[in-house]
Amino acid sequence: MDKNDYEGTVPMSIRKKQVVITLKDLFEELQLSPNHFATEYKIRPNTIYKMVHNQSPRPPLETLAEILNGLNDHADKNGLDRSFDISDILKYAEKK
Repeated sequence: MDKNDYEGTVPMSIRKKQVVITLKDLFEELQLSPNHFATEYKIRPNTIYKMVHNQSPRPPLETLAEILNGLNDHADKNGLDRSFDISDILKYAEKK
């Protein structure tokens, strides 16, 4: 590859967006304690804490699936007419 292969692309250093974990907002919306959620669905509380505070740079896909399964189970148990998917916990947003 030569430099012409990259013409028209935006250099990584110029982009102003990143993937953001939005669990904190979701837990607030559901009035759900992160610690209670972690205990109820057998996910390490430290893992949930790091994700709530957006300090988990590469959360494992398996963990994301466990969280989504837990959120959907919580919705079912509490009569919420809602289904959660990956877009509810990850957003591609402007850097702050």
